[in-house]
Amino acid sequence: MKSFIEFGEELYLDCSNAHPYGHPDMTMAHMHSHYEMLMVLDPVPYSAVIDGKMFHGIGPMIIIVAPYCMHFTYYTDKNVSGKKYFAFYIGDGYLNSVSEDMVPLKSVLGDRRACIFDITGHVEELRAVTKHIADELARNNYPFKNGKTVKASVTQQLYFGILVNLIKDFEKETMVNTVATGKNYISDVIMYIVHNLDTHLTTPQIAEHFFVSRDKLNRDFKKYAQMSIRSFIMESRMNLAKSLLLEKKLTIGEIAARCGFENEKYFYSFFKQNTGLTPKEYSKNIRQ
Repeated sequence: MKSFIEFGEELYLDCSNAHPYGHPDMTMAHMHSHYEMLMVLDPVPYSAVIDGKMFHGIGPMIIIVAPYCMHFTYYTDKNVSGKKYFAFYIGDGYLNSVSEDMVPLKSVLGDRRACIFDITGHVEELRAVTKHIADELARNNYPFKNGKTVKASVTQQLYFGILVNLIKDFEKETMVNTVATGKNYISDVIMYIVHNLDTHLTTPQIAEHFFVSRDKLNRDFKKYAQMSIRSFIMESRMNLAKSLLLEKKLTIGEIAARCGFENEKYFYSFFKQNTGLTPKEYSKNIRQ
């Protein structure tokens, strides 16, 4: 499983069966450029590792995680099969298209890296809202058993907004754990990389920018992100390229330059090596 996962700038969701720790389909520690909201409405024992800190609890619960925050949630009971979870992946494109009153996610999270809520007393009202989301997934033949991240429909976006407003209404009484904004400079390194993908990024240059040695930067980044700086840079460039290809607003050459590739030929070669498709084939196939 990749350490850096990207879905897109809009609102995406997943509903699937929970798996115990060690299951082959289980997602390991990862981060992404969007917000994540995980919700489990059953009394399932769980553990969460967020920015290197361990938390334990028993559902029902909701966990909201900020962008570029390394996290990993798993279930400690072997008998969780059949218990469903909802995962929402919220991009800035979606958040910028709605008012804070409609979807007050950022105000709920504040300046924290993550929040964990014990929603024991609010399960029924949350279940009533998520039922509408699940029903629409079922109507579209969503594979609940295997899980598949899909873009939320207009109706599902509406119910997601209702969910976030419900959370805001009872956040003070249900919030049980938070991860505050830390001083881990690797978070700043990640943001620096993401915002400078169109430049010639190298480990020595980044180390110099943050006044640390190359060896220390490599060690600290690998420990936090579970991947090398070079791997993260290339994954980030690929994710940006896929996003720009879907928008169809730029030429292939412009996308290659925006993503920091030396030339269009190298971009074609690298993209096909990683996806099995040329950029044009990817743009065409993903929309079918």
